[in-house]
Amino acid sequence: MNPPSTSSCLLSIVIPTRNRFECASACIAAARMAAPQAQIVIADSSDGGELEQHVAGLLQETGSIDYRRSPRDANVVENFEFALTHCVGEYVIFVGDDDLVGPQIEDVAAWAHRAGIDAVVPYGNRFGVAYYWPGVDSKYFGDAYSGKVFVWSASGHSRAVDPMVELRHAEQHVGRGLALLPRIYHGLVRRATLMEVKARFGALFGGVSPDIYSAILIAKVARRVVHLDFPFFIPGASPRSEAGSGAARTDRVSFDDSPYLNRFKGLRWNPLVPRFFSPYTVWGYSMVEGMQAAGLPVTALTYARIHVRCLAYCFSYRQDIFAAVSQARDRFGVGRVAFAMGLAVLEELRHTVRRVLPRLLAPRAGGWARRYGGVDDSVAALRLVTSLVKPFRTPEGGG
Repeated sequence: MNPPSTSSCLLSIVIPTRNRFECASACIAAARMAAPQAQIVIADSSDGGELEQHVAGLLQETGSIDYRRSPRDANVVENFEFALTHCVGEYVIFVGDDDLVGPQIEDVAAWAHRAGIDAVVPYGNRFGVAYYWPGVDSKYFGDAYSGKVFVWSASGHSRAVDPMVELRHAEQHVGRGLALLPRIYHGLVRRATLMEVKARFGALFGGVSPDIYSAILIAKVARRVVHLDFPFFIPGASPRSEAGSGAARTDRVSFDDSPYLNRFKGLRWNPLVPRFFSPYTVWGYSMVEGMQAAGLPVTALTYARIHVRCLAYCFSYRQDIFAAVSQARDRFGVGRVAFAMGLAVLEELRHTVRRVLPRLLAPRAGGWARRYGGVDDSVAALRLVTSLVKPFRTPEGGG
């Protein structure tokens, strides 16, 4: 729609999107409000032209939007890599079209620049602030999440992070989060660091889930990583998103019936990962691919954690799971796999206790979080969060 961006800026906000106009248009509006000086890159692989027409009208008001029509048959990894090529900001953040960048994200990027920080992480396996669009349904709490903002923590404190330690934590929690790994999807990363990743590994994104794969490669390169407990990014979940499907537990599909996986042409699936679509298989496959690309060891325990997690939450696909376990036995030996499965079961039991206990103590949506209802879209969520949190101040620790 517009010529390639050439002038540099402090921040690039990237919004990959496909066939979700309502979410994408609100995400763009929220980004313009929160970061008026930022470059906003939209990588649109939608079937129709509704969003393109909408952005054309916005371009009459501001030149900060860089709309890119990506190939309609592009998978999510290709779309992310395509979008990265158009970024000119010193720092880059990728957000889902139902997410939103939070208040003062430009101030956070300026602080990171002054402090020489390569990556800023907004949350670990638990959110600080999150937004659930109207219509999100939970298996356990019904519509109690719908149209609400939840605030668990927004202290403004920061601390230094060891990426390799966080990688081990993420590996232990297959499909449950990135721990405090530096990440481009839902986190700020210096573009020079991203270019170093591409120079060393050929591409930033890979596997079938771009978040964990790219986070592993960034962890190998980033020298200074900081966790900042401030909602400069706010994860969102809409009824049609993976997060929304996860809340309703409707995100398990056979491999051949998955529109998501079918977009990866010529995909060679790892036979040691169960062959069906779920958060744990998609994430596990991509984690293994990222570790191998980074030259990190992938052990019997790595696979055992994937297998046990799938048995715990996707038992109806047990035939595919046991087929992958059999492949692991052939690779690592029966004894080693049996020992690894035992360790993984103990880890899973420990995690289950930690997950269930807070629900027993606070048996409601969001647990101990403060909750605010009647929030219709990302723009309303941004306004609400801006009014709730204290203004960003340069942290005393970690920066």
